[in-house]
Amino acid sequence: MSQAIITKFISATNTRPSRIKATCWGGSITISYDYSGDESHRLAAQKLIEKLGWSEDLSAWQMGGMPDNSGFAFVKGG
Repeated sequence: MSQAIITKFISATNTRPSRIKATCWGGSITISYDYSGDESHRLAAQKLIEKLGWSEDLSAWQMGGMPDNSGFAFVKGG
């Protein structure tokens, strides 16, 4: 089954730094935001792919912005 990965920026709080959360039907992962812009979103998506044990890397996926500017969507290219 194909799944999209959605990434979202989470602002810093008094106790936690800024971070990126990558989510799909199979699970999620949260990583620290390193202020490299879109690269942080790509890294979060790649880390989720690795966590789930999927064999492909992110180069086989297409990245696009969410309509509400809340983050990015990654879908596997055909």
